[in-house]
Amino acid sequence: MDIEQLIQQHYGSTLAYLINKLGDIPLAEDALQEANIAALSHWEKEIPKSPQAWLIKVGSNKAIDLLRKEKPQTSVELEYLLAESVNIDDNITGDEVLKLIFICCHPAIKLENQLLMTLKLVMGFNLNDISRVLLISEKALEQRLTRTKRKISANQISLDLPPRDKLQKRLSAVLQALYLIFNEGYHSSSGSKLLCNQICKQAIFMLKLTSRHYHANSACIALLSLMLFTDARSNARSEHYVISLEEHDRSLYDQHAIQEADMLLKKSLRMGEVTNYHIEAAISGLHSQAASYSTTDWQQICLLYNKLLTYKYSPVVQLNKAVADMMLNNYSGAQTTLKLIEDRLLDYPPFYLAQAQLYLHINKTQQAIEAYKRAITLSHNIVEKAYIKKKLTDITNRGF
Repeated sequence: MDIEQLIQQHYGSTLAYLINKLGDIPLAEDALQEANIAALSHWEKEIPKSPQAWLIKVGSNKAIDLLRKEKPQTSVELEYLLAESVNIDDNITGDEVLKLIFICCHPAIKLENQLLMTLKLVMGFNLNDISRVLLISEKALEQRLTRTKRKISANQISLDLPPRDKLQKRLSAVLQALYLIFNEGYHSSSGSKLLCNQICKQAIFMLKLTSRHYHANSACIALLSLMLFTDARSNARSEHYVISLEEHDRSLYDQHAIQEADMLLKKSLRMGEVTNYHIEAAISGLHSQAASYSTTDWQQICLLYNKLLTYKYSPVVQLNKAVADMMLNNYSGAQTTLKLIEDRLLDYPPFYLAQAQLYLHINKTQQAIEAYKRAITLSHNIVEKAYIKKKLTDITNRGF
């Protein structure tokens, strides 16, 4: 694991610890940012035995330095408060990270900003990454983040959790945040790796922790089923190059995870309420349980996508439905859908990959080439870029 990945792995839990001790989100962020910068240079010589303890110690000292410039008396009090961080264990309890997630999802914060805060504070994603995840401009996200932090400060929103029985209203936002975190881990929108197992495992861990602590409802259990079904395919993928679903060696799928996911999905359905997570879990289950790509029940997948659109309309869901239509040779239906959502996904690489796939099926090779070129331009993931370039080369080498 490289230094940047190591920093990313400990970001949320380290920030959660600092926020808990400092009671000040901007100060904790600034202090951790300083510590991360220091780590990039110091860790090149030697990775500390306890990276998180190192980050907390340096972050704590940076916080004191920052406060000395503005509030000398406060910094003295803080030194006593942070003294224990020198001997902190390498692993902070998941409870502290879970607490941070629920703080980000405070009801006084707008739903869309709750997701933004969670991705930024808990996972440490930069605004460029969040922009691609949420399909919102980086400038708009920056403005929303600034306004939200000001609102927390101006309204003196508590950084402590209320009783658990009052946290249920935040659960929906927490689940959506964990869903987005898992998806980003399963298909990294930027960087030099396509898959980040650590992020996926962290999302699953946090969801299991949420289930144990906050009386899991059917949506929570269905989302866990979805994550397990999807993560079960990870062994057939690679961080360093694209292995399409069609090329998966299905003997590498984690059958234990698939069985657990199937059990959880059935359990969640017996609880009565059906959500978009139930439908997405069913779709993922069909992919994971199919003996091969060719024997996948694409007809059922199309029906489930149609159902999903009634629960959660999204151009990305429409895009996935169009791809499934192509698997059933319904190219006219796929073309209609892609035209319908084109204006919504102008900067989304998977849209152009689907468009290229359609053009190849209907013998419009030049248009397929242009679609691949557009996808290469838009992609921020090095592995994905290489994959698309290879597909483009294969087309041109065939003499089209």
